Amino acid sequence: QNHQPTANMIQILQQQTECLAQASHREEGKTVLPDSFTPSDNDVICSRGKVSQHHPGNLAFSAIINNHVAEYAAAQGKIEKSIIVSNIIETVRGKSPNGGGFVKLIAGQWYEIGTSTARERVSQAL
Repeated sequence: QNHQPTANMIQILQQQTECLAQASHREEGKTVLPDSFTPSDNDVICSRGKVSQHHPGNLAFSAIINNHVAEYAAAQGKIEKSIIVSNIIETVRGKSPNGGGFVKLIAGQWYEIGTSTARERVSQAL
């Protein structure tokens, strides 16, 4: 089998990278969210415990992950897997109306965890 990335795969990855780069404030790490921020039903709360496990956004995230497990397992290499992870992050963030997406509560303040950590979370979930 040919495990080399095709030109189309490379183009898709470049488009995904550009899309994620547009959210550059998320690239360097976590971003403070406004004091008025409350996680929506589309945000993924990154924490341990039953509260986050039962949060609607986390349940939706689990469904998204389940829909991509087979595709991820069948991916031929890192580029294909990276594209799948990027698509999942884009899907979650695109559904978040308040600038959240992947959020974490630290000392009473909500943060968006950033792309690098989000990629780790998604990859681990897959």
